[in-house]
Amino acid sequence: DLSKNQYVQVLYEGKVCLYKQPTKQLVEISEINAGIVKTFSSNTKYYLLINNIAQFVRLNKTELLEALKDKKDQLQLFITDKKLSFKKETDAIDLLKYYNTVQ
Repeated sequence: DLSKNQYVQVLYEGKVCLYKQPTKQLVEISEINAGIVKTFSSNTKYYLLINNIAQFVRLNKTELLEALKDKKDQLQLFITDKKLSFKKETDAIDLLKYYNTVQ
């Protein structure tokens, strides 16, 4: 669902790139005493660019290893060695930096 005319934030560039697309949506919630209340909800989507194809991915171990399955075993050892939890974007960036150095 990412098109060429959308803006994304570049988190990492290499053979495999990581992009972030923060979005805001207007949500209407029906409350009993207040009627319809409008609020904003924030959402962030992440994309990996592999071979010039953007692929939506969640920043967790399972989805990243599935997207980078050609070097899955080496990446799994790196994740365990560095104790990456993927609670921060920097963990995914560190994994991609390592992926791009592995032959």
